[in-house]
Amino acid sequence: MRKIYTFLLFALLTGCTANNQTNTIKSIQSYDQVDFENITDPATVVLFDVDETLIQPEDTYLINEHSERGLRFRQSLIQKHPKIMKMHDIGGIILDQAARPLIEKEVINKIRTLKKNNINVFAITAMNTGEYSNIGRMERWRYEHLKKLGFEGTYQNYDFYLQGFKRKPVFYKSIIATDLEDKGEVLMATLDKINLRPQKIIMFDDTLEFLYSVEKECKKRGIIFFGYHYNGAKKKDWDENVISFQAEYLIKHKKWLSDAEVKEKMRKNAL
Repeated sequence: MRKIYTFLLFALLTGCTANNQTNTIKSIQSYDQVDFENITDPATVVLFDVDETLIQPEDTYLINEHSERGLRFRQSLIQKHPKIMKMHDIGGIILDQAARPLIEKEVINKIRTLKKNNINVFAITAMNTGEYSNIGRMERWRYEHLKKLGFEGTYQNYDFYLQGFKRKPVFYKSIIATDLEDKGEVLMATLDKINLRPQKIIMFDDTLEFLYSVEKECKKRGIIFFGYHYNGAKKKDWDENVISFQAEYLIKHKKWLSDAEVKEKMRKNAL
């Protein structure tokens, strides 16, 4: 997951990127490779990871944020601007202003098909929960963003934190936000809390580690599991000039510029 979070929070979580395929986990490049019309058993739960599975940033830095090059860039930026370590509003600005569209717009219609067939649909993300910068509750921010894109899960009236974990995973209106806890364990705790006993779980995630985590917990409970390792996220080459301009402008003006906006300003030679 690569995933949220922030331009300057330096999330350390990384996922397996191997393109493995097993009897229970299949690699796909597009949701068009899955027959959603044929998922009709109401005893099924379908899970969608969020970052790099449903949505993805458009801008070069944010796409490469968790790469080695991204880490080196952040380290050099901190050396140049030590004060940014205390500028907690920076990350919130990026979350609030940077575009994160659907990777495949058609996935919303596929999700509607699932719901029409009375399939329980959830989003499950490893993102942090609770208050952050000017965002307020991160889980609410995530829900509102996905709702604007057309995604709404099955359980819209639930909002609770899950007990028994070191961190604070939460179930918010059909979004399971694990706060970096184990996805499989948090999922099962959520299902217990809402008294849902599925016979089958289908999961889409760009990180194999998370698919394995849920598969492991399903085996313990005798739940049929099938995972799709999603590899449809877009690539974008690192552009040092654009990213450096973006970072300096953000620090100076407290505003996130898209790649297109940066290129236009660079063309006009104005910072």
